[in-house]
Amino acid sequence: MTGEPIIIRNDNLVPKTASAITIAPYVFMRENDSDLPEGNFIATKKHEEIHMIQNYLYLVGGELGFAGTYVGDYLLNRTLGMDSNQSYYNIFFEQQAFKYQEKFMKKDALRVNFTENINRKMKIFGIIQRKKAQELR
Repeated sequence: MTGEPIIIRNDNLVPKTASAITIAPYVFMRENDSDLPEGNFIATKKHEEIHMIQNYLYLVGGELGFAGTYVGDYLLNRTLGMDSNQSYYNIFFEQQAFKYQEKFMKKDALRVNFTENINRKMKIFGIIQRKKAQELR
């Protein structure tokens, strides 16, 4: 639908207060993964992919449709008395992206736990199989 984002990893292109920014079709990310929340490059990439979709859905006015709405929401939050951080986290687009990112991270954690569980059980099963084979000899 929107295609894969073009990821550019360069600390100089990302504001110091951000992990990444999206200006479709580009996603500018920090070079060092440890700078990302929980060091999770993939989750941050997913967050930015949501911004790509939002940009596509808000094509009314081209890039300004998304960007204008994004900045307008931030400025409205500031006029309502929120500080910079609160204003950012209360931008509609950010709330959607963080919700998706959180769901992705939970699913990924479940997948990792499931895989570890299976590997552990397979290892135990393999040990049992080897013992049975030795007993039969």
